[in-house]
Amino acid sequence: MFEDSKVHFKSELEEERASHREMISKYEKDAAALEGQAETLKQELSKEKQLHSQTWMILKNLKAENEALRQEMAQKITSLQETYEETETRLQGELQEAKFSHREITSKYETEIFMLKVEVDSLKQELNTNIESDSKKAIKEFNVPNERNGSENHMDATNI
Repeated sequence: MFEDSKVHFKSELEEERASHREMISKYEKDAAALEGQAETLKQELSKEKQLHSQTWMILKNLKAENEALRQEMAQKITSLQETYEETETRLQGELQEAKFSHREITSKYETEIFMLKVEVDSLKQELNTNIESDSKKAIKEFNVPNERNGSENHMDATNI
């Protein structure tokens, strides 16, 4: 009977070990997948930052062009005094639209960058939670057979 119990416990131990190895393999696959996702998000964030930088440069160039137009208009004012107010109003409107557009674009990209950061943080937290949960489960599952073996070995020793 002792031999049957021993064989049974060895079989159960092997099953637990196989289960543990399977969980470790799944954890490693999940971790690799999450790392891949995080890298993809980092690349997307980098692209968004680059696009934001390009947009900023375009807006800066537009402002510089707008300034050049304002200087040109100042030279024409002496010969076109009658149309001065109309031209100035039009240029002010364009400048306001450019500033408004700039604010909208900047706000949009800042929001997108913030959301990507939140998503990366969330993924990191989820990964840490999964790691911690899987580790606790693995430790618990590993300790349960050891506790059973220890208590039954103790009982067998007292019965002898």
